[in-house]
Amino acid sequence: MNATWEDWERWYAERDGRPKQKQQPIFMSNELFVVVLCAFVVAASIGQAKRATTTTMNIIEMRDQRHEAISNDMTMRRVEQGGLTRHERVENFLRHREGWNVSDVPAPAPAPHTHVNGSKPE
Repeated sequence: MNATWEDWERWYAERDGRPKQKQQPIFMSNELFVVVLCAFVVAASIGQAKRATTTTMNIIEMRDQRHEAISNDMTMRRVEQGGLTRHERVENFLRHREGWNVSDVPAPAPAPHTHVNGSKPE
């Protein structure tokens, strides 16, 4: 069976006939150590809670700012494109989205009207 250092200390003390000594505090008592340790845990917990709250608030604020910027951009585009034809809206989309210079492309001619059966009107 394996023995710990405490077992060996007890065995040596019994062998040498020394009386069992009570533990003596060196720096502080066990109770004071537990109190100091608990104080550190409480202080660290409060600090982490404040940091987490601050970080969460910053993330929410950044999300709200991004949402407001996107909403303003969408409103501005709706106002800009209010009276545009379909071809002009497509050109505007390509110009903003892809960076194309489509202003040189002529607008397509409107499609001729046909009847339901496929014949041209007279």
